[in-house]
Amino acid sequence: MSKITLKEIIEYQKGAVFKSQDYQKQGVGIVRVSDFEGDSISLDNIYYISNEIADKNKKVRLKPYDVVITTVGATAGNFIRVPVEADGYLLNQNTVRLRTKENNKWDQIYLFYALKYKNFQEFLLLGAQGSAQPSIVLDQILDAEIAYPDNRREIAKKLFSMDQKIHLNTQINQTLEQIAQALFKSWFVDFDPVRAKVQALSDGMSLEQAELAAMQAINGKTPEELTALSQTQPDHYAELAETAKAFPCDMVEVDGIEVPKGWEIKALDEVANYQNGLALQKFRPENNEPFLPVVKIAQLRQGYADGDEKAKANIKPECIINNGDVVFSWSGSLLVDIWCGGKAALNQHLFKVSSKEYPKWFYYFYTKHHLTEFQRIAYDKAVTMGHIKREHLSAAKCIVPNDELLANKTLENILEKIIFNRLENFNLQDTRDLLLPRLLSGEI
Repeated sequence: MSKITLKEIIEYQKGAVFKSQDYQKQGVGIVRVSDFEGDSISLDNIYYISNEIADKNKKVRLKPYDVVITTVGATAGNFIRVPVEADGYLLNQNTVRLRTKENNKWDQIYLFYALKYKNFQEFLLLGAQGSAQPSIVLDQILDAEIAYPDNRREIAKKLFSMDQKIHLNTQINQTLEQIAQALFKSWFVDFDPVRAKVQALSDGMSLEQAELAAMQAINGKTPEELTALSQTQPDHYAELAETAKAFPCDMVEVDGIEVPKGWEIKALDEVANYQNGLALQKFRPENNEPFLPVVKIAQLRQGYADGDEKAKANIKPECIINNGDVVFSWSGSLLVDIWCGGKAALNQHLFKVSSKEYPKWFYYFYTKHHLTEFQRIAYDKAVTMGHIKREHLSAAKCIVPNDELLANKTLENILEKIIFNRLENFNLQDTRDLLLPRLLSGEI
């Protein structure tokens, strides 16, 4: 396998210094080290500068698939691949951009995988200068050797196709999550289909017309579009009509709260069981004893258990989580998610949320619905680490619909698709990571 130094194949460019007083709400994006997320860039908190300032800093413009390395600080040696969405953004200080001289897309993509294979960050940190603030010397980067076979572009295409599928699944899931949350809010918080019926009946319309109004509220189609749907997709139309029929025609007041007639008000902890995890430092495995990886808040946020901490495999089952379980971090960084990172042991400060009576989608989305209020409570109480108490679960109310709507599969199907895509992503990542060293070593 032929090897080559980076300085033979790449051109580099250090990031520029931008003044914070020049930041604005729109314009040309600035990529900072704090925007690095995993192997890519998060665009959630991007700062912007004017086109005028950007034109003076064209040399630090980014292109898709550029490799960018952090050179200073706690994350020194970390490197990412620029996503297509950051095309034309500018690179901030304490970084260096690597771009292949041949300006070939597949050479550029290959460069990233070759550095991953080399454990490039570890290599750079071994030679980093400084103890309090590690600093990567440019010569370290340029003198590094990587495998550079003749079939590198074919290798890049194979690996990149898997990354593209992972990216697509992630985008699909973001869209599905948005759709599901909007649908849940419309049906079970704002009661749009019920209110549409109430309004139609108060306007003197017939029950049949009220049902049609509810169908419009559910899918946003006009009466003409619904008529067309009944002819082109009769099964879908019948399913939509059945869903609309399940919503009541009246609103009533219960305990000072206006709810659809026949629906109940229950506390969040009546709808689901919130099982706290264990102080797992007390359950460390010994020698070759079977173990489970530990899930803390950091692992929940990243979506997988890295195995840095282990717990005995025979802890009580209530504190073991599996793919598809709902997990709620109630202390520190409050978040709720569906776990897809495999069988693991749940640490304290996290709830495993489950219910024998209500479907997963119902308690998952109602927990998410109350999350903003829980975060506010935790923030107000924060001394060292803000949190909520069980009394706050009891104070959080859910409007429980009739059995027909609880049995409706719309939200359940969306959740199942999200879980399927996440699990597929983990399988793709495992396959890619197994292939990477074998492809770059010439084994296959």
